Amino acid sequence: HSMINPYVCGQPEVSTCWALQLLLVFSGLRNMRYLMAHTPNNTHFLNGIRFLSILWVVLGHIAVFIRPGYSNEVTDAPKVFGSFPMVFVFGAFFAVDTFFFLSGFLQALLLPLYLRKMQHRVCKGLPILVVLRWLRLVPLLIFVVFASRITRFMGDGPVWYHYQRSDDWAKCDSHWWTLLLLINDIYPRDMSAGCFPHAWYLANDFKFFLVTLPLLVCYVFYSRRGSVLLILLVQAISIALSTKDTVSALERAYFKPWNRAPPYFWGVLSSLLYQRLNERIGQLSVVTLAAVGDAERSWATRSPGRKWSETDPLVEDEPGDSRWLSAIQYAMHRTWARWLLYAVAAALMCTGITLSWAKYNLDFQSFIRPDLHIRPWPKPYQHLYSAYYVVCWGLGLGLLVVPWTLGHGSYIRQGLEHPAFTPLSRLTYSIYLVHPVLMLYVSWQSRTYHTWHTAEVTTLFLSQAVLATLVSVLLYLGVEKPAGSLMDLLAPAKKPARLPPRPSPPQTPIHSTRSSSSRGSHSDSEPL
Repeated sequence: HSMINPYVCGQPEVSTCWALQLLLVFSGLRNMRYLMAHTPNNTHFLNGIRFLSILWVVLGHIAVFIRPGYSNEVTDAPKVFGSFPMVFVFGAFFAVDTFFFLSGFLQALLLPLYLRKMQHRVCKGLPILVVLRWLRLVPLLIFVVFASRITRFMGDGPVWYHYQRSDDWAKCDSHWWTLLLLINDIYPRDMSAGCFPHAWYLANDFKFFLVTLPLLVCYVFYSRRGSVLLILLVQAISIALSTKDTVSALERAYFKPWNRAPPYFWGVLSSLLYQRLNERIGQLSVVTLAAVGDAERSWATRSPGRKWSETDPLVEDEPGDSRWLSAIQYAMHRTWARWLLYAVAAALMCTGITLSWAKYNLDFQSFIRPDLHIRPWPKPYQHLYSAYYVVCWGLGLGLLVVPWTLGHGSYIRQGLEHPAFTPLSRLTYSIYLVHPVLMLYVSWQSRTYHTWHTAEVTTLFLSQAVLATLVSVLLYLGVEKPAGSLMDLLAPAKKPARLPPRPSPPQTPIHSTRSSSSRGSHSDSEPL
């Protein structure tokens, strides 16, 4: 720490200090401390949800990325896809919606804090926020894409040549630039012809960020009610578009942003609701205190001598808002009402998983075994399922997350906010990017076919989850965290400036020290 202490870097050695900070960006020990750091706050339980969701994604991809395949997936298709464990495999599609929800929730929670700090500089600050968001996603993505190409020369096996000669390498040769622009979810039109197909989520998420950004500007500086109505309008349009299409993993519509937006905007609405309730309750969030300065508000002159509180809104409450907010606040503090919300959330989410299993059971059987003449659901049912699919999970999460963020949730919330989930949640982005590469790399070196059986699938899942987590630690320490630290270091506000001489500690009379020590305490400024 002494190497980056601003007082150690004296005025003549500013350039040397900056060079030391640049080197320390790649310090494994310092990055490990960042990884393990734990600061509790009222949204800390989201870390547990995030890590458990990425494990669910890994479980779902066990059925997709294991090569050369399963020996009984064709011969025993009805038995395999109709078994009860497939409920959790087909339900893994909702894990992606969980990440969309969390992304929207956190964006709506943190962006208003930055917007309030910028105030009159919003027009200049918005492009910077977009660039920073792009820099958060792209460096690690590009590194994993190009590093994965080296794996072609690091394996063997009877079918290894299939991995070396895979068409995926040629696809990335021609379409790698779509990852840089984050348009890989709409171009090429055939997702199987694109580079790194599972990165469609990042392109979706970035587009949702761009759509939500002006809506939050309107929410912070203009009309709260109007902004919420606009978000609801965007939500309704997205639900209508998803109803028109058939949102199925076997079809192109599954990857399109207009069909996947509802969970994200459920997260945005849930976050805005939490903030309004938090303002009324009068609780100051730890995140709010850390992110917003103590600058005074221009409109605070209406109350002479009043300082700006970090939770003060820039826009006053509109008439009629207090009634429904009071009703929701009343419900949040009644045990029976919260349990009713939890029951509705469980019903929405459990029915969604069950319907997903019933649908994909028929879809995959008809796709793999056309000779069995198994028909998928009729088109009207497919459209109804698509509408329910984009509504049930995000709405159910909102009914759970808002009460838990306000401090309820009991043992479930306490388990999800365990400190062990903090470093694991920081690895989720790396796990998401690298686990398909590891699955393909390891499975193509197999000497035998795998068998789709509960015990073997569980073994595959656990081994791949542990392997992806270990590799993600290396990626975080060597790529992801250094890239983020470089952004902080190169930002204009972060560059080392000329520093004043180190102030000497105030001189305190000896008798005051003795008097304080006799009381059993002393301040940090007093000599020891």
